[in-house]
Amino acid sequence: MKCQTVKGTLFIQNGKLDRQRTVPLSRSARKSITRYIEEYQPEGTYLFESQRSPQMNCRAVQHIISKYKKLTGLELTAHSLRHTSVMS
Repeated sequence: MKCQTVKGTLFIQNGKLDRQRTVPLSRSARKSITRYIEEYQPEGTYLFESQRSPQMNCRAVQHIISKYKKLTGLELTAHSLRHTSVMS
């Protein structure tokens, strides 16, 4: 994901069906992303980076979720988190 907080949009590259799209961000989402950028200071143009790559891939996300699933004992999946976020 490439983020343009000034414009209030999020650019999704290689999303569903390998399509690119721009998604509008709410004011609260922009504030949260701005705080994240200030705290973690990503080096490249991607919002989320991994230790091995300038952009986080699906496998890295699965690894993080698996780690917290084991720590918390919760039934977590990327799909369930996505729907939880959308509904909040």
